[in-house]
Amino acid sequence: MPLGELITALEAADPDLVLPDGFTHPHSYRGYYHELAFEPAHNATVGEMLADARSALGTTYTGWK
Repeated sequence: MPLGELITALEAADPDLVLPDGFTHPHSYRGYYHELAFEPAHNATVGEMLADARSALGTTYTGWK
């Protein structure tokens, strides 16, 4: 899913909704550095995930090697 679509979907949801399986901490995916990845997060709110997704906009992530 493109980042913009993810942000749009999260904006349409209740920001106080707690999801048992969410995400946090955007970074580059180790296998494909050009792809965005997030760390899993338990009991994350939609608002927290939206903030993390928005923080990835326009950010350049580098590889781990």
